[in-house]
Amino acid sequence: MREDHCGRYNETTMEENRESKVYGDVRVPDRDELRRQIAGESRKSAGAAASSRPPGPGRSPWNYITEEDLFRDFREDARRRQQKEDEGYENFRKVVREGRMPAEPYVTRVRYCRRWVQELLGPERVESASEGWKILVRFDETAPDGFSLSGYMNPTLDQIRRYYVMMSDLPRTYVGKAFQDEIRRDEYILALLMYDEADDDQVWNAILHFSHYKEGKSHFFEMHSGEMKKAVRRVYGAVADAYLEKHKRKLTDDLFGEPDTHVWYPSQVISPRLPQELKKKVLTFQVDPVLTYTCRRGHWTETCYFPELFGSKILREQLKQMCRETERLLREAAGFRKLKPADMDEELRQNVKNAVGAYLREIAEAKREAARPKVHIDLGRLGSIRSDADYTRDQLLIGTEDEEPEGELVPEELPHVENTGAEPDRCRVPEELPSAESSAEDPLPDRCQVPGELVPEELPPAESPALSSDSPYGLTEDELKILNMLISGESPADYIRSRRLFASIIADSINEKLFDEIGDSVIEETDIGLALVEDYADDLRDLLDGK
Repeated sequence: MREDHCGRYNETTMEENRESKVYGDVRVPDRDELRRQIAGESRKSAGAAASSRPPGPGRSPWNYITEEDLFRDFREDARRRQQKEDEGYENFRKVVREGRMPAEPYVTRVRYCRRWVQELLGPERVESASEGWKILVRFDETAPDGFSLSGYMNPTLDQIRRYYVMMSDLPRTYVGKAFQDEIRRDEYILALLMYDEADDDQVWNAILHFSHYKEGKSHFFEMHSGEMKKAVRRVYGAVADAYLEKHKRKLTDDLFGEPDTHVWYPSQVISPRLPQELKKKVLTFQVDPVLTYTCRRGHWTETCYFPELFGSKILREQLKQMCRETERLLREAAGFRKLKPADMDEELRQNVKNAVGAYLREIAEAKREAARPKVHIDLGRLGSIRSDADYTRDQLLIGTEDEEPEGELVPEELPHVENTGAEPDRCRVPEELPSAESSAEDPLPDRCQVPGELVPEELPPAESPALSSDSPYGLTEDELKILNMLISGESPADYIRSRRLFASIIADSINEKLFDEIGDSVIEETDIGLALVEDYADDLRDLLDGK
């Protein structure tokens, strides 16, 4: 008797089963009968196996496989398989090291590569750090059958290479190879964060990365790429400043979010390979200023920007429209075909217009400045000009005796010209022309006298500015005398006038000869005459005293 779904015993259930065609035609076998049936089938199978294999010595034809023989054959077969696996693996490593593609099947290559990665990431690595990097790069190569050498998916291989660089003692250049995409993305982010310090190309490439502007379809950009990049950088700076003033936060905070920390799963192959002593420490690896990897108790985290997750798509579209509006204004200024105004906010449009207008005015001012004539002064000729001036001065002070050519008549007397008063400022010509002998003594005999000007009656003859026997640094006697007078506090004006010298030429000559010792000008010309630079008075005394 059985209980139905209501808990009541149903007495008709057994009777119905007996009268059923399904259960009534099938005889329920006895347990002993089933045991005998199974034993008979096993004897038949054993007899068939015995007939197929001849019995060995000491073995029964009916039961020739013992438990000991079974396990002994299994261990030997496993040993042979492992030996064959090791030989194939060593041959695979040899072929890969030589730079050739192995000929193993795809599944075998995958198994060998996984085993080699385990060795490269573990303490049993026999290759150097640089050789291990080359092997990991070679795993990503394409085999002749069209598959990669390893069978790993590309993201997994990239993560393995990053982990290998972080845990191996490799130079910093390998970081740029393993984190190439991440570093490029962070450079774009830093260019927009610090647009004042970035150049035109960096800001332009960053805007292209975060927006959907297509520069390749613009013929104007191909002809004026430099002007376009400079204008876009100016426009982005103006828009970023206006956004900060209006919203009290940076434009980049809403463009690609803020730095965040997420869990980083390198790979199931990597996780168990971390040494036990490192699982108790905190490891930090900084790729660039905004990307850092940290391992705490064996768990990795990644701290960086996530523009794909937290970036604003609206701001990216505005960057695209900003570039398009900048191109439209530049095209109008250059006389190209006009474009339709971009679909953007009016305040943003006004900021773009102001920035582009300021840039165009700077270009126009630069062109006007370039068109102005320039005065070029060749400073390399100052030495020759100064030497020519010294020679001219010497000739004026010393005087030159002109030889009288043969056959030339020298007039002895000139008629006297009276001053009628019609031209009071005309010079008076002397009645007699001095001879050649007197011209040597008085080099200026034909000096004109202006009315009202006092002319001294007699001046001592000028002497040659020859070098003194004990004059230091190439100074002449006049220059040494004037320098001593300035050091002692006297005024050399009377001496210069009496010697018929030029104050500016004397000052330049002394400064040039003492420049190697002092390193600066020691005498300057003022309104009242020559003056000594007080900062070098002590140095000049030491130089002249220790000559």
